[in-house]
Amino acid sequence: MWRWQRALCILVCCLSMVTGVRSSSLLPQSPTSIIALTNNKTEIQCAVREQHMDRLGIYWYRHHRGDFEFILYLSILDKSTYGSSISKESFTASRDSFRRMGVLKLSALQPADSGNYYCAVVVHTLDIVFGTGTELVVVDSFPTTAILTTSTPVCGCKEHEETTKGSAKKKDTRAGVACSTVIYAPLATGLVMLVISLVVMINHLHHFHRRYRRHFRKQLVK
Repeated sequence: MWRWQRALCILVCCLSMVTGVRSSSLLPQSPTSIIALTNNKTEIQCAVREQHMDRLGIYWYRHHRGDFEFILYLSILDKSTYGSSISKESFTASRDSFRRMGVLKLSALQPADSGNYYCAVVVHTLDIVFGTGTELVVVDSFPTTAILTTSTPVCGCKEHEETTKGSAKKKDTRAGVACSTVIYAPLATGLVMLVISLVVMINHLHHFHRRYRRHFRKQLVK
């Protein structure tokens, strides 16, 4: 029995190397990508959407740098068959029958574990369905972003360096006045233009109203 399962695993692996990995939405994997630290652990989930598939064994493979490696096979009896170079302590598989999902757990991660992981099932004779894939990247440390500090004052007002406290206060006052001028000058100008526009409009309406009244009176006289 075990020899047959291992032979089938090798056959599936060989066929996928020849035909390429063709993922299917019938086996959606989550998450789609993982970044994990060295010596940590993570897990990959493979949902089985078709009802008849949850009664099949689940294969797990890793594709990395052109190599397609068989990790393990989980039978319907929850028995695992491992690849020749796979550590049983680092890779374990389980099945959640209630949620119709297979889970691959990875522990003691190393950079060599990086790659694209796929679940797969054999529906019919040599009819292979692969999962959507999960990319795993194992790093020694997460990248950090430097905190950017700027000394640009508000409103872009340029301040001159002064040494005494008194001059520093005067500098802040001048900067505040300059900033206020920059902010409020356009507002004041816009307000004046608005008032002028309103006055012109009111005058124009008043003139139009007078003309209309004259025209209306002439019509009554006729």
